[in-house]
Amino acid sequence: MEVRKNKNENTFDKIARYVVPISAVFIVIVFIGFWYWAEITPDQIGQVGDLFGGLINPFLTFLTVLLLVYSVRFQVDELKETRSEISKSTLALESQDKNLSIQRFENSFFKLLEHFDNYRANIEFIKYGNVEYQGKQAVEHYYRSFQNTYLKVDVTKDDDSNPYQKRTIVIDDSTKSKEGLNTKYLNFYEDTFGEAFGGYFRILYNILEFVDSSVNIENKSFYTKLLRAQLSRYEVLIIFYNCLSSFGDEKLYPLVKKYKLLKHIETKFLPSEHIHFLKELE
Repeated sequence: MEVRKNKNENTFDKIARYVVPISAVFIVIVFIGFWYWAEITPDQIGQVGDLFGGLINPFLTFLTVLLLVYSVRFQVDELKETRSEISKSTLALESQDKNLSIQRFENSFFKLLEHFDNYRANIEFIKYGNVEYQGKQAVEHYYRSFQNTYLKVDVTKDDDSNPYQKRTIVIDDSTKSKEGLNTKYLNFYEDTFGEAFGGYFRILYNILEFVDSSVNIENKSFYTKLLRAQLSRYEVLIIFYNCLSSFGDEKLYPLVKKYKLLKHIETKFLPSEHIHFLKELE
């Protein structure tokens, strides 16, 4: 803008400094020359003045109009440049505001992620009154406990004559339906699991909901992938069962599905009788 402005100002200055004085000098020279060579008598001075007035006035009027037109054009260009600069400033402010908004979001997101990690690290698997495992190891043993105690049943027919009889453990038929599986999960949650994992699922939901409701964040999946990368295989399995239950199917499950938190679930750790539930969740 400054270069164009200076160019316009220089052109205007040249017109004002050179064209007007040169025109005035030219008029004076013509008048003197006409006076000198035409041998005008005093009686003819008035007529000569009228003649020059008739010739010069239109020229001066034209020159005035020319300067006026150029002045108007100069002002129009200035207004265009001003609007352009205002537009650029507005875009710059919007970009700055967006960057600040993203920065605030990321600060909150990573604090939530840190809180989530700290909470998980303090999860304890307690057996017979003693803390046996903590953190991700505790999560693994909670999942194994859920499988062995609530999902499986012993269908072995006791044979008193065989003290080394092999036990037959199978998946409870009642868990092959969503309603039956929900009942088993609720029992597990109320017995031991809920006290350790209630806060875990609340934090997980709040992180997903926070990302999902942030209007200024375009690539939301980038942040949910960071969250997904924090989850162990047993956490993903437990989230799977929670989404099937009445605890998680209404609020948590839609966000888990939207941001594909179950994408890397390892089906080899799922009972084959429950794999069809995974297809329902996808």
